[in-house]
Amino acid sequence: MLDLEKLKSAKVNEAVAREAYNQVDRYLLDILATRNSFDQKATALMSAFITISLALFGIGGAIFQKNAMDASARPFFAAGVIFLLGAGCFIGALKAGTYAAVGSTPEMWLNKGVIDGRKNAVGHMLAYLTYYHSERIAMSVKGNEMKVRWISAGMILGALGPLAFMIFFMTL
Repeated sequence: MLDLEKLKSAKVNEAVAREAYNQVDRYLLDILATRNSFDQKATALMSAFITISLALFGIGGAIFQKNAMDASARPFFAAGVIFLLGAGCFIGALKAGTYAAVGSTPEMWLNKGVIDGRKNAVGHMLAYLTYYHSERIAMSVKGNEMKVRWISAGMILGALGPLAFMIFFMTL
């Protein structure tokens, strides 16, 4: 890929630059749509895990209230804690990642030689925007990867919740 210095001195074909920009812009939009999908999944799973943990804590609490020495409350508390940790992972997923804007800042356009319309300004600006989209894409892909790690951890904890319940239940 050309660096900015080589891009500045290159003879840019405006039609090619426009297509390159359109393709890169679509790719960034796809990555940002993926982020939204991850956020929706994390929100739904977080709500479900909190609900499950509250139910488990409620059942465990009811057993514990009747008889504080009754060990049969432990499986409910153990599973509830694991689901609560899973919900924490989904909160982590919602907070994870840095994402780039699709558009460009005014500073990119409000420069002499650009805004006052040199003959090849549009082609060069499209080439520059395409160049900067590569940084934006890298940042957004990294953010999505962080979300995937958090969501995966939460889902693993969700699978471990019933397992913990069974282990504690079998030790009664």
